[in-house]
Amino acid sequence: MLERFGPPGAAERRFWRYALKAWFNLANPHWLLWKLSQPARLRLRLQERAYF
Repeated sequence: MLERFGPPGAAERRFWRYALKAWFNLANPHWLLWKLSQPARLRLRLQERAYF
């Protein structure tokens, strides 16, 4: 699939990967903040680590 429909070069694949990450994170700021707060919540033992 990648060879046929994906970007032709590694640099272009890297660009699109980071562009999609930025788009998802900026389009959902509440989710982004929740995602970034997880390591702190685990460190402070406010939440248990999920093992699934």
